[in-house]
Amino acid sequence: QQTTSAAANQQTTSAAANQQTTSAAANQQTTSAAANQQTTSAAANQQTTSAGANQQTTGFGSNQQTTGFGSNQQTTSAGANQQTTSAGANQQTTSAGANQQT
Repeated sequence: QQTTSAAANQQTTSAAANQQTTSAAANQQTTSAAANQQTTSAAANQQTTSAGANQQTTGFGSNQQTTGFGSNQQTTSAGANQQTTSAGANQQTTSAGANQQT
C-alpha cells in the first residue's frame, strides 16, 4: 500500500493489495476491499468505493463519486457533480460537463 498526500483530511483504508492513492487536494477518501485500485485527484471532495477489481477514477472537478461492484470500471470527469454507479463489467463514463449521472 502506497499513500502520498500533500493536503489535509485524507483517509485511506485497504484490505487488499496494490492500492495507490495520490492527492493534491482536501477531503479525499478511498476505501477498497479489492485489488489494483488507483485514485488520482486534483480537486476537492472526491470519494471512491470499490468492491471489485481494476477500478480507476480520475477527477479534475468537484464532488465526483464513483461506486463499483463490478470489474474494469473507469470514470473520467472534468466537470462538477458527476456520479457513476455500476454493478456490471466494463463500464466507461467520460464527462466534460456538469450534473451527469450514469
